[in-house]
Amino acid sequence: MALGVVRDELIKEFHITSTTFGYLGSTYFYVYMMMQIPSGILADTLGARKTVASGTILAAVGSMIFGLAPSIGYVFLGRLLVGLGVSVVLICILKILSQWFMIKEFATMAELYQKAFMYCFIAVIISSLASFFIKETYCVNIYKDFSEKESV
Repeated sequence: MALGVVRDELIKEFHITSTTFGYLGSTYFYVYMMMQIPSGILADTLGARKTVASGTILAAVGSMIFGLAPSIGYVFLGRLLVGLGVSVVLICILKILSQWFMIKEFATMAELYQKAFMYCFIAVIISSLASFFIKETYCVNIYKDFSEKESV
């Protein structure tokens, strides 16, 4: 959930300052950071699958709270729950990889996971740029074509 996309709407809707918006963005990362050691403990006690499933549900609930928030407090709560839910995924994936692969293969598999994540991130950036380019050029050209036909 990239906050930059909804920055203007959040500031306008909840009448917040840029500082409050910055705090909102950092909430996710602070919770994510603080949960790294507890994530390992949860993965060891509950198991990686149950921990990831619980985290995913928590992140989904947080996203819904964020999207439906009637006040800025609920926006912060939603962001906190998303960070809490997502924070368990990396540690659990590393635990699963350590169980599925031998020690010699573990580092390679962990690197492949990180590269796959990075390539997905790059794909999102490229598709966003392509979407922006198409919107700015194609839609403007269609509008110009319609306006020229109306004036004739």
